[in-house]
Amino acid sequence: MQNIYVFIFFVSTWVAFFCAPHATAESRLALPFGETPYTLSVSPSFGMFYGQSEELVYQTSDEDTYLSQLLWDIKPVWYYGSALSYGLEDPLQKIALFAEAAFRSGIPAGTGIMEDRDWMAPDYQLSHFSTHTNFTRGALLADIGLGLTIPMRSRMWIKAGLWLSYMWFSWDSQNGYLQHATENFDGVYEVWNENIPKVYLFGPAISYIQNWLLFSPGFSLQFPLGRISCLGFSLHWSPFVLAKAQDIHHSKPDVEYLDYLSSGAMFFEPRSELTFSPHKNLSLSWYIAYRYISSVRGISKNRKTITSSSADDGSYSNTANKSGASYRALETGISCTIRL
Repeated sequence: MQNIYVFIFFVSTWVAFFCAPHATAESRLALPFGETPYTLSVSPSFGMFYGQSEELVYQTSDEDTYLSQLLWDIKPVWYYGSALSYGLEDPLQKIALFAEAAFRSGIPAGTGIMEDRDWMAPDYQLSHFSTHTNFTRGALLADIGLGLTIPMRSRMWIKAGLWLSYMWFSWDSQNGYLQHATENFDGVYEVWNENIPKVYLFGPAISYIQNWLLFSPGFSLQFPLGRISCLGFSLHWSPFVLAKAQDIHHSKPDVEYLDYLSSGAMFFEPRSELTFSPHKNLSLSWYIAYRYISSVRGISKNRKTITSSSADDGSYSNTANKSGASYRALETGISCTIRL
């Protein structure tokens, strides 16, 4: 359902794109109280993410040694999207408010592999390894910003404000193989080695969903390059990171793991954009950004689901500060901005 709304918005912005060149000056958008230096813009876009998301379990709640690590490839996830922005038509005119919102929807496809490792041998050595094909079932990203544009000398201007960002990813791993070291009679695993026989799997292995909520200040510098082009650089950073994740191992169909993560992370995103404006109401842009979220930790809950045939009542058991997640991905794409 999430993809439907983004798709409708995407189509509507392209309709605006084809209609805008035929609009007269008198028909351009204006506020009810008359002439205004502000303008509303729509920007359909197409691009990709290329990176990796990480699912973590720690040995103990007070150290950083891994018990389990699952690496989910985003290599790549293609997306379509749209954006709305409202602000001064000429940002060099004066200090003014701006508002913007951007949405991107990932296209379901195979996106690399998923690797799963466990360190359960003595001295925290590797004991389990498996690899599977990774399929991205969906992705949805939204960014909302509000702030000020501030004109500077030499025809530069600054955008400074606050942004709220949301990300949702859903993955399925399937097929592949596993290599598990032998478990001794005392319950201790031997150390993994590459000569352990591979056990091949067919069908679903693990499903994983990540939700991220980011609140960050940010700023950008805009540098005009001649009369019809502009180069921009921006930076967002913040320790205000929340995440929720769901893990289902299909070999354990009656068990569900939920992680609520809120401590220890840092969000960081540099971005650059080159814009070419052949017409005052039309701009074409190429952009590149890198979004990095360091490991965030929190509570893990697990329970048997309501489909369980056991006597379990479905209640959760908690493990404090032993679960984690991280995210890192390059984003690049093109967009077309139409001023209405």
